[in-house]
Amino acid sequence: MFLPDGRDYLCPTCKEGMLRFHDHCMRSIRHSGGGQEWIEIPRHRCSNPRCKRIHRMLPDRLLPYKHYEQPVIRDSLDGCLDPGEAGNAPSAESIKRWGHWLMSNSLDIEGYVKSIAHRELRFSGDLLKTGISLLEVLKKKIPQSWLSTVIRIIYNAGGFLRPFYG
Repeated sequence: MFLPDGRDYLCPTCKEGMLRFHDHCMRSIRHSGGGQEWIEIPRHRCSNPRCKRIHRMLPDRLLPYKHYEQPVIRDSLDGCLDPGEAGNAPSAESIKRWGHWLMSNSLDIEGYVKSIAHRELRFSGDLLKTGISLLEVLKKKIPQSWLSTVIRIIYNAGGFLRPFYG
């Protein structure tokens, strides 16, 4: 989840309960130039008694299940970051794994983005049938934030992407 504190949000899982602050957990972030940082991640619980799911409120610079910052992963997927180029940069294996993760989820990403654009933004139903890749359109239109935008759209709508276990 990518939501700021202080507001009530509908649970993306059950779509009935409101998310309420529960606690914090610690999360490690690795930077491309070396170094590691620990930050507190707020967690919110669904108020629906049948759901009670806990959701982590990740900042835009983090991706679910990834320890490197989003800009590092985005730059490596865009081919702008060389493996091991500086200090604690991601290894060639990590970059390769992220590429496989994106490829293995590309159809799901397209489906989520098209479906949400149609359902929430009222785009034409023809959008669902077109061969145009909305992921590629986003990469061109917003090159600095395409990855965080796609992840935010999918996870805030209650979706998820499968991890890649190379």
